[in-house]
Amino acid sequence: MSKWLKEKNYLALYQAYPQPINTMLMIETKEEFEDFLAQEHEIDTQCFWNYHAAAQGDCLMIGGYEGDVTEKVAAFLKSKLPAAAFAEIRSYLQGLHVDINDCDNLQEKLLPCTQRLLAHGYSLVINIDDVYCECAYFLTVKHIA
Repeated sequence: MSKWLKEKNYLALYQAYPQPINTMLMIETKEEFEDFLAQEHEIDTQCFWNYHAAAQGDCLMIGGYEGDVTEKVAAFLKSKLPAAAFAEIRSYLQGLHVDINDCDNLQEKLLPCTQRLLAHGYSLVINIDDVYCECAYFLTVKHIA
């Protein structure tokens, strides 16, 4: 996969990983991807890695207009953290709202969670992508030594 990105062999990449590319570009077919390449000539590598990680379940993709994402985020964190670490942050996982035009408190609300998780050897990382869409968040749980 890295080789295809390095060599800019995007059609091979698409054939192997159509789902993250379709989601990233908001397309549905190989023909639409070929049209995209004819106009843009390449895809953003970091953007691809974010969507690929989400497709693999390694991170949680949150659209910029999803509204209340409390349960979605809680379920993801519960699946990625040890029970004791999740129990310590569960009470902070309330009122998580994502709407980039209105009330968007995801980063602010997750900051205290990250601070508490450090004692358990974990950190929360939020990548923001606005390359092909107005905004998408990618939430990752990192284990730190």
